[in-house]
Amino acid sequence: MKFLNYSHIERNRIISLGLIAFIIGGTLGGVLWHFGGIYTILDLGGFRPLQRFSSYEELKNFLNATPSSLPYYYRMLPGLTNLRGLGDIATFESAIKATVVNSPDYSTTNIQVEGVDEADIVKTDGEYVYLASGKTVVILRAFPPKDARVLSKLDLNQTVNGIFVNGDRLVVFQGGYDPVGIVRWSRFALPYPYEVARTTIKVYDISDRTRPTLSRDLTIDGYYFSSRMIGNYVYAVVNKPAYLKKGEVELPILLFDKHVKEIPATSIYYINVTDYYHIFTTIAALDLQDPKKEPTHETFLLGAAANIYVSQKNLYITSPERADTTSIHRISIEGGKIAYAANGNVTGYVLN
Repeated sequence: MKFLNYSHIERNRIISLGLIAFIIGGTLGGVLWHFGGIYTILDLGGFRPLQRFSSYEELKNFLNATPSSLPYYYRMLPGLTNLRGLGDIATFESAIKATVVNSPDYSTTNIQVEGVDEADIVKTDGEYVYLASGKTVVILRAFPPKDARVLSKLDLNQTVNGIFVNGDRLVVFQGGYDPVGIVRWSRFALPYPYEVARTTIKVYDISDRTRPTLSRDLTIDGYYFSSRMIGNYVYAVVNKPAYLKKGEVELPILLFDKHVKEIPATSIYYINVTDYYHIFTTIAALDLQDPKKEPTHETFLLGAAANIYVSQKNLYITSPERADTTSIHRISIEGGKIAYAANGNVTGYVLN
């Protein structure tokens, strides 16, 4: 009778399975690398490289060939309702005196990623509280409790969507409508009297909390979607519907330091696919501590942004597409550098 060495057989079986797994993994890795790099499993859907329009006429033809379903988009636009105010400022000041403790410890905004701050309507640095309510931003001294009081108040002309605090800089995001838009007629951009949505980023020098002074002012065409602050840079994501109006396209406009800049069609990236609707998504980066640096920006023609996630180096935007799928775009961000990196599709829709 022969006795079998089961441990030897099992060892050979494990080695064989390992070799098979290695071969399959290497083959799959090569395929993924060929189709745009091994970023995440999303690349199994295929990386679709972006291209720029060669001319304004090509942009017109693209939108004309793939018309948007605007009513659906307007039903899901974020930020169309005003933020609820926090009540009377004097009442809030009394609440601070009643609840603050004799300690320099304080909590910050709940965030998804450490080091990636998110805008909120209340911020604190441990000594001061910054409160946004409606069209007003108030700076209060919160510590020590016996000195709690209102130091200054900014009365603005648009609803405040959120604020950031970066040392002696206060960043205020506002959203609203301007009474005059700029529409392209033939090959010229001309003023036209109608309301357009715009997002404004105001940066205040608050080295003297009793006298905030405006140091930077950037306005971008479109609805405020989201923002993040990483280090000394603030990143804003703004959406503007892309469609033909009287045969022409209203391109995104930026206003900075009283200079008006229309984003040319040849600077806009797009994916050559049919979608329910088309949106100009502008991502702008602003250095808060260096007033001499101009803001950097990139504009992409995508579907409507539905969700956003931001890490230290990347910004991810999801947008619903046809056939119950979601498109995910990865955009690398580092300081003032903004670059499109990858995309992919998954079945279903993102919850949040």
